[in-house]
Amino acid sequence: MPNKIPTEIIAGHLGCTGFVLRGDPTYQIIAGYLWSYQYSHSGWDDFAKNIDGGLRDTMKMIFRDCRQNGFFAPACIYEGGKKVIIFGQLVDKDRNIDLPDKIKPDLCTLCESKQCYGIDGDGNPKQDKKNCWRKAK
Repeated sequence: MPNKIPTEIIAGHLGCTGFVLRGDPTYQIIAGYLWSYQYSHSGWDDFAKNIDGGLRDTMKMIFRDCRQNGFFAPACIYEGGKKVIIFGQLVDKDRNIDLPDKIKPDLCTLCESKQCYGIDGDGNPKQDKKNCWRKAK
C-alpha cells in the first residue's frame, strides 16, 4: 500500500492541491515533456538534456518519490482536453481487486523500446504486440 499517490506527490512538489493539479502550468509543462518523450524514439538521458535544469531536478524528485511508493513508468495521455500523467503501479500478486487493463502493469509497461507503439484516434499511444521486439528474437 503506497504512502502517497502520484497526485499527492506531484502536487506537493509543485506547491498546489490535487484539485487544481491538471490546470497547473508546471504540471502541463512536465506532461508535455513526457508526451514529447513518448514519440522521440530516444533514450531518456538524451531527451532530458533539453529540459531546464531546475525543472529536470523537480521531475527527478517527483519520479523518485513516485517509484518509492510503487508507481513507475510515467506516461502522458489526453483526457478532457488536457494532458494527464499516468503511472504503472506495482501491486501485490494476491490482490483481490481487478485492475483495468489501462493501468495493469506488464512487461510492456517497463519496455523502453516503444517500437511496438502506434497512435489511436485520440493521439494516444497504443500497443501493437505483433511488432514487439521480444517476438523478433
